[in-house]
Amino acid sequence: MAAITRRAYRDWDDFASCLRPELFGDGPFAGDRYLFRGVADADWRLVSSFDRHFPGAVDPQQLANDLLDEFQEGCADLVAPEILADPDRLLALGQHHGLPTRLLDWTVSPYVAAFFALSAAVGRTDDRLRFASVWALHLDAPSWNTEDGLMIIEGPATGNRRRRNQGGRFTRALGTFTSVDEYVAGSDYDGRALTQFSIPAGDAGRALAQLEMMSITAARLFPDIDGVARAALMKARLAPG
Repeated sequence: MAAITRRAYRDWDDFASCLRPELFGDGPFAGDRYLFRGVADADWRLVSSFDRHFPGAVDPQQLANDLLDEFQEGCADLVAPEILADPDRLLALGQHHGLPTRLLDWTVSPYVAAFFALSAAVGRTDDRLRFASVWALHLDAPSWNTEDGLMIIEGPATGNRRRRNQGGRFTRALGTFTSVDEYVAGSDYDGRALTQFSIPAGDAGRALAQLEMMSITAARLFPDIDGVARAALMKARLAPG
């Protein structure tokens, strides 16, 4: 069995009806078995902001550590000591404010991931774009939490309404690889570690309308003025004509 499995669906309904059987068989949804990430283009790799900024780095992890040290020093008088002392929390803070990090955002909900994938696809004008994707990371695979691999970061969402509403989690890259899928493809594991579900980008409008029925909207996932602005923009993009 390949460590990365790929599925492509005819439309949103096909995806929604096949998702649970694909991941859980005849069993119910279990929120502790997977993490999900949505991307606007099925051809995109699972690359962090750091690895996009520094694709040719000889030792990406050392450079990432140096960047975090510099950020930590600059934040000495601006950030609470308990955050400064916690690399994971400091990285999350830095990422929120534009620092390139080796973190990737994930969610415990496949439908939240689908919202991010399809709402981003609506704004794309590339004629080549045919599919958006929801990636599922299989938490039971022995590929995670290794010293030079990929760490799963949960941490409390206290005080962070966005992260709580989005069911947010992170992965943190620690090795020399440039993307999560590259790391998984190069591993010795012969079970499934990642599954890619691809949805036609042209079905985004109908999919987002159904997700709104589930209260999965920009205003809900971003419960602040940013969310109001995102929701207004999405309404304009989806308006007829």
